[in-house]
Amino acid sequence: MDTETKLKKYEQWLMTLKILTAVCLILSIVLIYFATKGKVDPILLILALLATLMFFMAYREKSKAPRPGSPEYEAIERAHEAKIAAQKERIYRKQHPFDVARELVENNKASSKSSEKKKDA
Repeated sequence: MDTETKLKKYEQWLMTLKILTAVCLILSIVLIYFATKGKVDPILLILALLATLMFFMAYREKSKAPRPGSPEYEAIERAHEAKIAAQKERIYRKQHPFDVARELVENNKASSKSSEKKKDA
C-alpha cells in the first residue's frame, strides 16, 4: 500500500473517530435531559458518557501518532515488519523441527570444515 493511500485511510479514521465522539456527546446530552426528567435509567447515561470519553481518547491518541509518510512512521513500520518476520521464523521453527535440525547439522558441518581448513593453514 502506498503512502498516499495510507494517509487517506488515516484521515478517514480520524474523521470517523470525530463523528463517533460527536454522536456520543449528543446522545449523552439528550440522555442527561431525560435523566433529569426521570424517564431514563442513569446507567444508560453513564454508558453514553463512557463511550464519549473512549472515542475522544482514541481520537486524541490517533491524532498524536506519526502520520503516514513521515520518517517516524516509516521507522515504526520497518520495526513492525522485522518483528513479524521474526515471529514467522519462530513459528516455522516450531512447526518444522526436523528441517531446522537438518539445517543446523548442515551449518555445523560447513563450519567445522572451514575451521579444519584454517587449522591446516
